[in-house]
Amino acid sequence: MQDPWAKVINEPASSTPWDDVITAQPTDPWTKVTGNTGGHAVTQEFGNVNPSVEVMSSGINNGTDFSYSEGEPVAAPQGKWEVEDSYDKATQHGHIGDSTNFGYGNSVKLKNTETGETIRLSHLSSNFVKPGMLLVGGTPIGLSGDTGNVTAPHLDIEYTNPQGQMADITKTAYSY
Repeated sequence: MQDPWAKVINEPASSTPWDDVITAQPTDPWTKVTGNTGGHAVTQEFGNVNPSVEVMSSGINNGTDFSYSEGEPVAAPQGKWEVEDSYDKATQHGHIGDSTNFGYGNSVKLKNTETGETIRLSHLSSNFVKPGMLLVGGTPIGLSGDTGNVTAPHLDIEYTNPQGQMADITKTAYSY
């Protein structure tokens, strides 16, 4: 059975790297990571102070948490992205204090090849991508889950602007 989630081109067809990206689109293509995602609510805002839960980051949430059930598709936001990091060895059903991958659990870090912005999508149940892969917006990168330092299934998104500063993704072009 052919993998419905992704198509990887193994041999370059041209000298332009963007001719050889993962091109498969999900059934419901998302163009923005926090936008058209089926109405997922923010469950914890960027910068929220919660020392009893945020035990890996000195009590401060460095990302934005969105309510997701286990196993929902997570896609790359609009743009052209390179996978910088992909960790997929966390055990399912994490807990407060689970330091696997610095508390991120299974996660994917993407870098926008045009702007330098980065996005880390964390607590995934599984990842579909590997470091070095080039993706376009809407490409599935994994499934939501509850790995790492968590209380329940959700999607945590950490955003870093082109200057390297962490910021609230809901206040960027990737949210509407």
